[in-house]
Amino acid sequence: MIAGAGFELKTFVFGIQIPTFLPISINLQRTLILKAFASISFILTSFKLLYNIIYALGIMLGIMLNFRSL
Repeated sequence: MIAGAGFELKTFVFGIQIPTFLPISINLQRTLILKAFASISFILTSFKLLYNIIYALGIMLGIMLNFRSL
């Protein structure tokens, strides 16, 4: 439903009114859904990478503070 709304929005933006009962539009919707899932997974992996970088920086900071206290 969300992907269909995005597809309708995309067709509206480009000014190309493609009827949804055409098999071409179904393939387009499928590729758009796959692209949406890929972008969501990419965003999630980038957040995970950012979290790991922040975590590593925190560990390094903790080690430096421990060495300073010694």
